[in-house]
Amino acid sequence: MFFKRTFWKKVEVRMKIRVLYVIGHGGFGGIERHVQGILQNIDTTAVEPHLCVVMEGGPISDEIGRLGVSVTVINAHSGHDVRILSQFRDLLKKFKPDVIHAHEMQLLVLLTLMICQKIPVVYSIHCPVKQMDQSWWKSMWIISGMSYRIDRFVGVSQSTLDSLLTCVPKVKPRSLVVFNGLSMENLPKKDSFGLRQEFRIPDTAPLICGVGRLAEQKDWNSFLSVCAGIHNVLPICHFLAVGDGSLRDALKQRGSELGLDNNLHWLGARTDARRIIGGSDLFLFPSLHEELPTTLLEAFAMRTPVAGFLPTGGTAEVIALSKGKTVAMLLEKRDCTALTQVVLSILQNHDESVHMVDEAYKLVCNHFDMKIIAAQLVHVYQSLVYGANLKKD
Repeated sequence: MFFKRTFWKKVEVRMKIRVLYVIGHGGFGGIERHVQGILQNIDTTAVEPHLCVVMEGGPISDEIGRLGVSVTVINAHSGHDVRILSQFRDLLKKFKPDVIHAHEMQLLVLLTLMICQKIPVVYSIHCPVKQMDQSWWKSMWIISGMSYRIDRFVGVSQSTLDSLLTCVPKVKPRSLVVFNGLSMENLPKKDSFGLRQEFRIPDTAPLICGVGRLAEQKDWNSFLSVCAGIHNVLPICHFLAVGDGSLRDALKQRGSELGLDNNLHWLGARTDARRIIGGSDLFLFPSLHEELPTTLLEAFAMRTPVAGFLPTGGTAEVIALSKGKTVAMLLEKRDCTALTQVVLSILQNHDESVHMVDEAYKLVCNHFDMKIIAAQLVHVYQSLVYGANLKKD
């Protein structure tokens, strides 16, 4: 920051804040997509970004590089690889960041930051503390023991932040919530015809999709149970499962046992999840736990009706922002038979869902547009560099 004297008065001129974003991997994950959205929407007149990928790069870090953002990939074998210590330290010397915004806090990165005491650190928490690691107490020990080195703790939902404050209450004065967001520019057009052509699905067949890792948390078993119930009533209905994971073989086997082989399409991990959600007649959302689900926001943005179960975590915070208006049909009781009936009602009464998807779209635009989220983060960076308070403008 410096001052420029004009004919009338002295005017404060602020330089760009150099922000170093730190993530673990460059693959197609929720954290990586979140950081990509930030970097697509950050005000580059206020922030000069650089991305550090601690382990291997991937499609998301490659796409970030194509945005014109400088990217450094350390290629560490793990979060405890000693190469992190030297390479991350060299990066700090080269880039000279004003702020470091970490989204995954590997131990050696923290140790390096302890050496560089003058650089403010922002740490975004994307999941409850007890889900950070199989040995979650190790993560808790690291955060608690080194919390003095972190200047701002940012929860992606109040639920996420509360999980931290329950374990480390002393950091509350340095904590705040900045929701996950969604880039609303360049959304794909709703392309039901193209989607059906790609997967050879009849034009008259209802199309239901699910998106997420093939893991216990996403409760794909309930997804399959609901699909089977719908198939019994509407045998022409087709189902798209987008995602990959350790449960893939077991889930495909269960799908076969339920008689869904001819109607269930396992698509694996895809970079065009929004296109698939937008081209579907309904997005099925059975997750057990979500902090702030990007796929739910994507369905809202694509004006696709949503039905599912209300997971624990931050999803209820999203719904609460609708102020009583219906934006999704999420059941509190995990009853697959009841959910099947809800889905069939939406499919058979399309006109009734029009108001719901309109309200859902407004909700995303008003609260979760990534431009809003990125502006909130710029304010956090400025508060650290220039000493402004944390109240939003």
